[in-house]
Parts: sequence; structure tokens; C-alpha cells
Amino acid sequence: MIKKKSSIFKKLKNFLDNDLKKIKKPKILEFGVRDGISTYYFLKHIKAKKLISVDINDCGKVIKDKNWLFIKSSDENKKLINSYLTGKLDVIYLDTVHTAKHVEKIIYLYFPKLKKNGYFIIDDTFWLPYCKNQVLDKFWIEINNRETFNTICEIYNANQNIMKITFSIETSGMCKIKKINNKKLMPKKKIFNRQYSLKNFIRTIIR
Repeated sequence: MIKKKSSIFKKLKNFLDNDLKKIKKPKILEFGVRDGISTYYFLKHIKAKKLISVDINDCGKVIKDKNWLFIKSSDENKKLINSYLTGKLDVIYLDTVHTAKHVEKIIYLYFPKLKKNGYFIIDDTFWLPYCKNQVLDKFWIEINNRETFNTICEIYNANQNIMKITFSIETSGMCKIKKINNKKLMPKKKIFNRQYSLKNFIRTIIR
């Protein structure tokens, strides 16, 4: 039974409703199904016209809906997944392998499939709950979520004329990227941080 009162459903609802409910019968590509909470959110709450979900595990029975197609596959299998896609998408949702390297790869593989004004959504981009002595205190998740956040910022740094980005810090966090035109996505660009500069070192001494 899908729990609409779960923290994941609440996070999706709080962060995405205002934007996604403005799209009439959206076409959605979902990476990562697990217990089907996000699947239920997109099908029943957002009322997707078509939802294609991809997972390496067999999640084909988590929900029944005529507008749902499940593909048992890795999200990196672009050739297979593209064979099921017709036209551009309104929403892409990513909740599979939570490493910065994987998130970056999936963004560059599928961002061109989004319509102008479509949304690319990435789960697990906030690390505070997983830091040492925090409520969840998990080293691996802390580091991966922090690295994912930084990688998304570097992608945005190179593509500020192509996208708008919003972050949620509710629970494990979430990122919403709005595609504002159809220009080619450029490689990420390093952000030069002056935190460890001599100038900042002097500032901390004299302040």
C-alpha cells in the first residue's frame, strides 16, 4: 500500500506541486521505482498522461495504471530507453545511483529529451541530516549528497543561460532544474572558491 503520508511523498508534494500541477497531462520519465511512492505521486497526484519508469529491479507490480510502462533496465541504457520515448518529455525524475558521477552522466544523457520549460528532478542532494552526530549520521550518504550538490552547481555554472535551478533542503534534499531553452548543454565548469585564499585568511584574522 502506497503511503501518501510518508516523508518521501510529502517532500515530492511540497517541492514539486506548484510547478508540475501547471502542466496538463505531463509525459514523465522516472529513473528509480523501489516501493513506488514517486510512481504513485506522478500517476495519481500529478495525473501523468504517460509515465515510463526504469529500474534494475523488477518493480512492475508496485502499481497498476493504464498510463504506466515499466522497463527493467539500468538508467544508463540510453538506446533501450530511447526506443520507448516518443517526442519530448515534460519531466525527468532521477532517484537511482546516488553518486555525483552517475547523476552527472544521466543529466547529460537525457537532458536533451526535455521540452523547453520541462523539469529535470534529482533526489538526495542535501547532506546535513547525514553529517556526524546528526539524526541519520551516515558517512557515505553525507559525502555523496554533498558531491552531487557541488556537481549540479558546476553544471549550472556552465549553463546558466540554459537552465534555472532550485534546491529543497527537506529531509535528504532535492534539486529541480528547469530547462529554459533548447541550446546544447555544455560540460560542467569548476567554481573557483576563495574560502582558502590568502585574502580570506587575512579577513578571518582581522575581523
